[in-house]
Amino acid sequence: MLTPNEIANKTFEKVKFSGYRPEDVDIFMQEAASAMAALQAEKNELEAKIEVLADKVEEYRSDEDSLRAALIGAQKLGDSIVKESKNKAELIMRDAQIKAERIVEAAQHKTEKEQYSLHLMQTEVKNFKEKLLSLYKAHLELITALPDFDDEKPEVAINLGEPQTETEAPEADKSAVPEDKEQAPQAEPVMETVPAMEEEAEEDEFIIKKTGSTFKPDYHADLAQGIQELSQQPGKGESKFGPLKFGAGFDLTRDSDK
Repeated sequence: MLTPNEIANKTFEKVKFSGYRPEDVDIFMQEAASAMAALQAEKNELEAKIEVLADKVEEYRSDEDSLRAALIGAQKLGDSIVKESKNKAELIMRDAQIKAERIVEAAQHKTEKEQYSLHLMQTEVKNFKEKLLSLYKAHLELITALPDFDDEKPEVAINLGEPQTETEAPEADKSAVPEDKEQAPQAEPVMETVPAMEEEAEEDEFIIKKTGSTFKPDYHADLAQGIQELSQQPGKGESKFGPLKFGAGFDLTRDSDK
């Protein structure tokens, strides 16, 4: 490739007959050399710019790769975050639903338990009321079955001071007894009660509780029947021991006329 200097220093051989004028050729050669020099300078400048641009392109390409990797990483991270968030949301929703179902189930179970307790309490109250009414009716029947007695007061001798002559009479009678006969032992006081009725009363403990009572149903009927039989028998209302005596000098021995 010709350079501007080569064009400017180019020489031609002179001919004698025909040819171009040397002055015109020199002028043209100078102009061509100047144009070539300008083009060469422009070419060098453009090549330098191309090198700079090529370096920038390489830099941009490396940055592009980094940006692409960053974008891909960010996209992957975003996808993983979204996926993890969805999983956590599903877990939270499932746990909340399970807890809500447990709470509802516990509330229903508690409600059923309270309803059962209320029903049981109502049943116990009903049974207690029925037993109490039956017991009350039995007592009323027992009271109604009791016989009516007269208002006559029994003759009772009360000794508040010195012993009366009646109490001294047995001592005189004792002296009249022959010595060869042993004195009969003094009779022990006999406390006569109705054994069957007292034993039944001791055995039966009327314990009325909230849930019921423990008693023998036949006790009241037997007691009422016994009282009715006693009331129908003549002379059974009078004590076989005669008038009772109280005081400082009372004697448990029976009167001679009894």
